[in-house]
Amino acid sequence: TSAKADTAPVPVQVPPADTSARSMSAWVIQLGSFSSRENADSLVRRLQTNGFPGYVEQVKSDTDLVFKVRVGPELSRAQAETIQKNLKTRLKLNAIILRFP
Repeated sequence: TSAKADTAPVPVQVPPADTSARSMSAWVIQLGSFSSRENADSLVRRLQTNGFPGYVEQVKSDTDLVFKVRVGPELSRAQAETIQKNLKTRLKLNAIILRFP
């Protein structure tokens, strides 16, 4: 017997995987938000001296610049929580965990 053309399987189109930043999930640990770059840099130096990869993120608000001191990003929230606890224990610093970016 011969197969008819109208019974041939139709290829199914698979949508491409979403590799955009929206599909990525990461976490940062924020230690402070400063109006002074000098104060933010001072905290970053303290973090780096103690082995934490701190950095300053400059954010423009409606009226001025704010300098946020952060550690990370970490792909795992559990790892971010471990860093947060280490910052509290070793440096007596309170921090919050935020989704990144």
